[in-house]
Amino acid sequence: MWHDWGNPPINAGGVTAGGQSTTAVIAELDSTVLGTKNLIAGQKLLVSVNWILSSDTVVTVKFGSGLSTGVASTSWVDLAFAELPGHQSAQFVTRHELFTNYRIRAGLQSSVAGTAAAYISAVVET
Repeated sequence: MWHDWGNPPINAGGVTAGGQSTTAVIAELDSTVLGTKNLIAGQKLLVSVNWILSSDTVVTVKFGSGLSTGVASTSWVDLAFAELPGHQSAQFVTRHELFTNYRIRAGLQSSVAGTAAAYISAVVET
């Protein structure tokens, strides 16, 4: 793999209020920001993604890429899970192949009474 260090990162962060449910997306890079809405059939982007996830209570966070705005597990293409202990953060690095209209996002697998947050930084590999 060769990486062009001149590619700028695409960043997203988000925090929502307490009492989040499994329908909450806590951070997202959509197809417009990533440029995947302009891809033609069969064309793809390879991206390296740095995730920083945190919560003030125990929660399971799901993160990865998906094709639609839905947050059900069937709406995701690449999906990973992380169980976070309270008042801690975790960092993960993943690689994804993104096709037309794909997005990158983090959401909740389990409801949480506290507050969960995510920061996403994606870099297109060349």
